[in-house]
Amino acid sequence: MLIYDIAPPYRENWTFLQLLQRVPEFSNRSVVVTTVNKTALEAQVGAVAVFEIVGTRDNFAPVLNAVNDAVKKSPQSPAGWQSQVRAKKAARRPGPRARRPKGSGADRQPKA
Repeated sequence: MLIYDIAPPYRENWTFLQLLQRVPEFSNRSVVVTTVNKTALEAQVGAVAVFEIVGTRDNFAPVLNAVNDAVKKSPQSPAGWQSQVRAKKAARRPGPRARRPKGSGADRQPKA
């Protein structure tokens, strides 16, 4: 899944996105394209499917919906990715050996 913002210079950045999509590692990825000036972009490259973001929260809901749809449809999104993330977090947590029970004396300072 790739979110790509087209900024000025529009023609050059649009061309770069087209080239990027031809790279084998990216060719099967879903792409959500954004820009701050859709009219200027389309004047340079023609009609394109992009989301115009002008800084209001009303602009973000369609983008978030498109991102969610793209993630669901992406062949690179493995089923159960949330459970994989939880498993990785759990693996990083200290095990029972790293924890000391309260009152074991390990947290006490020696008397002077």
